[in-house]
Amino acid sequence: LHYPLRWQRQMCIRDSPYSLPTLDNGGNYIRNSVKVVVNAYTGHMDFYIVDPEPLVNTWAKVFPGMYKDFSQMPADLQAHLRYPNALFAIQSMVFSTYHMSDPRDFYKRSDRWEIPGHTKGELFSAYYMTLRLPEEAKEEFLLVTPFVPEGKKIMVGWMAARCDPGVYGELVLYTFPRTSTVYGPEQIDALMNQNPEFSRERTLLGETGSTVDLGRIVIIPIENSLLYVEPVYIQAEGNAIPELKYILMAYGNQIAMAETLDAAAADGGVDFLGGFGAMVQKGTTRSDRALIDSLPEVLSGTGRVCGFLNVGGNVAGMNLDAVIALG
Repeated sequence: LHYPLRWQRQMCIRDSPYSLPTLDNGGNYIRNSVKVVVNAYTGHMDFYIVDPEPLVNTWAKVFPGMYKDFSQMPADLQAHLRYPNALFAIQSMVFSTYHMSDPRDFYKRSDRWEIPGHTKGELFSAYYMTLRLPEEAKEEFLLVTPFVPEGKKIMVGWMAARCDPGVYGELVLYTFPRTSTVYGPEQIDALMNQNPEFSRERTLLGETGSTVDLGRIVIIPIENSLLYVEPVYIQAEGNAIPELKYILMAYGNQIAMAETLDAAAADGGVDFLGGFGAMVQKGTTRSDRALIDSLPEVLSGTGRVCGFLNVGGNVAGMNLDAVIALG
């Protein structure tokens, strides 16, 4: 990099001059038009137009020389762009209704989706991960979120926003077959809370005065199956810093708990180097070992997950039956 440290900020344009759909806040137009690069030492800012839509083009004419073309952004910075989580959340909520292509279904709202936890007012937090999509030669950086039917908890879809150069901004949707039951995050969370070993350990920790909290569930596609991982934190009285105590893992109908990922896998009867390795598509450049090594960072929200996903076949009854590329 040209400077030892630079920050990237998202700049979104919001307005309401266009037609439906209408966003929850009353507007109906939002674009992540500009990426701002800030020199952490001097405070100098560069504004790069990544989406040359009409409004930002107008602003560029009002302030000539302020906005730069995306091609002028250094390649090392382009390789580290992130699709904005806030924009992805809005697109996901709108898409949960507008994915219906049948006019009758759309009119009746008979196949409306939602983000898990939306009815509670607490949306499932989309997360970043590194994953090799079907028919792609290598892993790429993605922002992903699951979908469930409105008022239900089973998972029906999984959408990803691509972040790598050349495909930045593309949205890809994977839908699950209606004939299969795929657990959603809330169902997995309930199963983990009902695990006898975890319930017993949580009671014991609570008796010592510690607070036990569950972290965010990470859903990892591995070939045609899903691996669910949820961290367990404890926080002692008077200590503001929580400690990662256990890892809860769900694979198929198996629930396991241990202090490390490898131990949780062994407790669940899954060998990462054997069982998972047999399911990773041949020819991949990353191993299941990399998947496990990267999980602690992802659980803390700072890293990436390396997973593998392949359409076709049927492992643990959770094959993917459709791939839809969104423009």
